[in-house]
Amino acid sequence: MSVPRPGAPPADDEARPAGPDPTSAAPPRPRPDLRRLLPVTGDVTLQVVAQLAARALGTNGAEVTLVADEHVALATGGPQAGPPGRRREPEQAFCTLVTGTDAPVVIDDAHADPRVAEREPVVRGEVGAYLGVPLRTNQDGVVGALCVFERRPRVWTHDDLDLLLRLAAAAADRLTMAGLDHELGGAGRQEALAGAAHAAGIGSFSWDVTDDVLVWDEPLLSLFGYAPGTFPGHIAAFNSRLHPEDLAATGAAIEAALTQRGEYAAEFRVVRPDGTVRQVAARGRVLETAPGRPFLVGAVTDVTALRERDARTAEILEDMPVGFIALDRAWRITAMNKEAERVAEESRANLVGRDLWSCFPGTSGTVFEENYRRAVAEQRDAVFDAYYPAPLDVWLEIRASPGPDGLALYFLDVTARQRALQAEELSARRMRGVAQFALALGRTDTMDDLVRTIAEDGLRELGCNGGSIAMVDPDDETTLLSRLASSYGASAQRSYGRLPLSADLPVAKTARTGRRLLLPDRRSCLEYSAAMPAALEATGAQAFATLPLVIGGRTIGVVAAGWSEAQPFDAEQISLLETFAAQCAQALQRLDALQAERDSAARVAGLSLALQRSLLADLPDLDHLELAARYLPAADEAQVGGDWYDAFTVADGSTCVVVGDVTGHDQDAVVQMGQLRNILRGTAHAVVHPPAEILRRLDHAMHDLALGVLATTVLATIDPAPSKGTAGGRTVRWCNAGHPPPLLVLADGGAELLDRPGDLMLGVGVPTDRVDHTRDLPPGATLLLYTDGLVERREELLDTGLVRLRDAAGRLAHLPLEEFCDALLEQLAEDSVDDIALLAIRAHTADGPRPGREGPTAPPRDLRRRHPAF
Repeated sequence: MSVPRPGAPPADDEARPAGPDPTSAAPPRPRPDLRRLLPVTGDVTLQVVAQLAARALGTNGAEVTLVADEHVALATGGPQAGPPGRRREPEQAFCTLVTGTDAPVVIDDAHADPRVAEREPVVRGEVGAYLGVPLRTNQDGVVGALCVFERRPRVWTHDDLDLLLRLAAAAADRLTMAGLDHELGGAGRQEALAGAAHAAGIGSFSWDVTDDVLVWDEPLLSLFGYAPGTFPGHIAAFNSRLHPEDLAATGAAIEAALTQRGEYAAEFRVVRPDGTVRQVAARGRVLETAPGRPFLVGAVTDVTALRERDARTAEILEDMPVGFIALDRAWRITAMNKEAERVAEESRANLVGRDLWSCFPGTSGTVFEENYRRAVAEQRDAVFDAYYPAPLDVWLEIRASPGPDGLALYFLDVTARQRALQAEELSARRMRGVAQFALALGRTDTMDDLVRTIAEDGLRELGCNGGSIAMVDPDDETTLLSRLASSYGASAQRSYGRLPLSADLPVAKTARTGRRLLLPDRRSCLEYSAAMPAALEATGAQAFATLPLVIGGRTIGVVAAGWSEAQPFDAEQISLLETFAAQCAQALQRLDALQAERDSAARVAGLSLALQRSLLADLPDLDHLELAARYLPAADEAQVGGDWYDAFTVADGSTCVVVGDVTGHDQDAVVQMGQLRNILRGTAHAVVHPPAEILRRLDHAMHDLALGVLATTVLATIDPAPSKGTAGGRTVRWCNAGHPPPLLVLADGGAELLDRPGDLMLGVGVPTDRVDHTRDLPPGATLLLYTDGLVERREELLDTGLVRLRDAAGRLAHLPLEEFCDALLEQLAEDSVDDIALLAIRAHTADGPRPGREGPTAPPRDLRRRHPAF
């Protein structure tokens, strides 16, 4: 339930108004001189009140403020609040609204509130919501405010206001007592003490110790329950009204003050004649009017209400869901609440009074001790997250707040939050690993490549220490042919080179049944069969998983993984294992198909190349935008692949250009390339969108249509007309899905790889945000899109090939576009073993002629002998 706002009638169940509207209130009355309260800045009790307010209400900041000539923060709490002592001009401070109206001020949205919208804290974004209540003392009335604030708007509730009012009462009482303490400490005469006491509305006393003459004023007589004229005026009259349990301690305090000729301080209970009991605090000093003639003078105040409020504050502290531990200056624990007991797994009876470092040894020499000691040394709050090890095994969010008496620790158990974040990070890392593993598998050409990829990429992502892949022998279906996928050791390799399907081992059972088998720990492994102890010794594993490799409903093999530690095998890990096995099965199927294609390469090469050529579109003829394209198949005629290029215009007149590469080198890759190209065309034509959105929709379509294909691509759009401010140039927008970066070649020979952060490749099945990038395409510049066959070479870093392309294109920039493409291929394509698709776009000025375009796909003449199909 929110707090009613000024000007709005309260609901039936909203009885508490928010106070008068400060915008219509009378001007503030003249204020007394409050500078005498400034020495309480940073007072430990006020600090606890501010910190409790921020913690209990869950706000960015809280302040106990004094509003005198300046707005002064006496105490602060919360991560946004600065240190105590910060000053601000009254016209910029929100608390002047509270002191000016003597009522709570409720601001849900500071930016929309005309009272404060133009003030600096709002303009700087420090305050978006504010709740403040007045602080009243017996001496001066309203002296300041207790407030909490948020960076963003917030609707304050009745509970918020009630809690703040309760805490404000404790703060106001502390200001009353602190003001009295300050004045008594500075007074040197009985008259000054008495004057200060009367000014504060507190009883004063004077005791001539030598003659035992005790003089009390009227407030003190009333406090002790003496009617006028009935006070005997002796120390016995004082003792007679003390609670019996407090008599000895109070007498000892008086005796100590007289002996040392020093200050007197005591707190005790008074039992009045009507049976009521009051809690009383006394402060005084021993003076000598003549040598050997002491006088004890001082003041007494009724702190019953204060102690009741302290008890309420302690109740809030005890029941709040934030752990609290108080430490003295010697690092001894002096107090703690129930939440602290729960987190510590220990009762306060066993901890209070003991040294922090011995109670919690996990803090010594760690980030805990470092922050605690820094907070004390710098007298500034330290806020940090840290992990406390077993046996507690918890993550804590801690605020260490120093004060004159020691250090207050407030902490939240954030273990669940930290573990959720860790789980999210692990899941995201695993998904990235799956995508990278899929990409690596797509590049394998032989069984040796597959085994190496499983060892270096797949098993590493699973966190395994070893594993193997086994195929059912096509010539003997009762035998498994095992290929080692990591360094289990020579004994394991010998044991699993050939394995009968009848063997009593997990891999054999999975091959027989086509079902996965999970053995989470050493005990389950040993219980599985008598053959497992030798397997554990040979591999060093303590947990195993075996999963079938299934193609078309037929189990063609098994992938096995082993871990050196026990595994939970939760739902996410099992899903990851099954994905891993499915990827391996697809890779095996692809290798089988690839081998079959290699065996029949001579027969199908011409047909495959013709099919691929038929799927490559003619380029559009555009005014002042010249296009040229090339396609060269791999040197191995059987290695037909899924490289393609395309260019077409869409409804808004812009030109879409694309180059892509479907993983694989077979007829399926060619067909999948054609499907992907057609879906992309349809998606781009249906609704005009930026490249990132087109690729995002294409990814969804690939998933919904179950294409089962992985592809990289660069899609770019070129504005139909020159952009303003680019000297006749156009704007290129592109999105990169795991593809080599575009190359921009300027007319003067300068060349730049547009190497922006790339997105995941298409078809991975992982939701991903795709990002557009833009670049000017000035007149005479050439944008080059290409596939990796142009730059990628075995045993060479990709960056080396990209630099080689950039340098060559810069040297050839002066050539006409068709000659530029031919010369580029002549210099870079000769030693390529992969397909090459190349699409070049050159911008011409709108007021000049554009050279005509020759055949878009004709390869250079001297490269045709490498590819007889042309």
